[in-house]
Amino acid sequence: MIEAPAKKSPRSSEVIRPKRHWIRFQPTQGTFAALGLATATTLLSVGVCYSEGRLGFIILRDLLQVGLVGIVTPFLLFRSEDWIRAGLRVDHAGRFLAIGFGLSLLLATQFLAESSWTLPTFRAELVLPAIYVMVTNIFEIYFFAIFLRACLVEAFGILPGIVLASLAFSLHHAGFQPEYVKMFWVGMLFISIAQMANHWLVLF
Repeated sequence: MIEAPAKKSPRSSEVIRPKRHWIRFQPTQGTFAALGLATATTLLSVGVCYSEGRLGFIILRDLLQVGLVGIVTPFLLFRSEDWIRAGLRVDHAGRFLAIGFGLSLLLATQFLAESSWTLPTFRAELVLPAIYVMVTNIFEIYFFAIFLRACLVEAFGILPGIVLASLAFSLHHAGFQPEYVKMFWVGMLFISIAQMANHWLVLF
């Protein structure tokens, strides 16, 4: 789906990213497929508002939005070299995990400051919800920060690509966290970091 094949550096095995444009307009069929998937995540999220019971939530959110639209379909659309060029790679893992850990400390500091430096208390009933949130965060990184960002940046340039991917990230919260402005800026933050680092582990 990404226009140019990856190239190898003559001095290393690292993938060289193609020249990036701040603004451009070169959409392809893959671009429209990615936009269609982003729209589907929003529509499924809106459907959650009208679903009844836990079963409806599981079908719409977990199976269709996260599983089918968010993970399986992008996996089928992207080639292995597309994923590498989009940042789903394992080279220099320690370096990017360390950067991600530093960013996490900054966010934790902000969280504690907002809560008057009160440490959260451990409660056993929150373990499973915390695991669920971690899994859905992986989906958000995989779909919005890697797949969708790469498609939209390739088609429209860095600035429009990040903004559009962040907008899609915000709208996909419609059915369970409709704080659109807040979620847009959260998306802008982590999608911009993904664009600068071009490595998925920096978001952990």
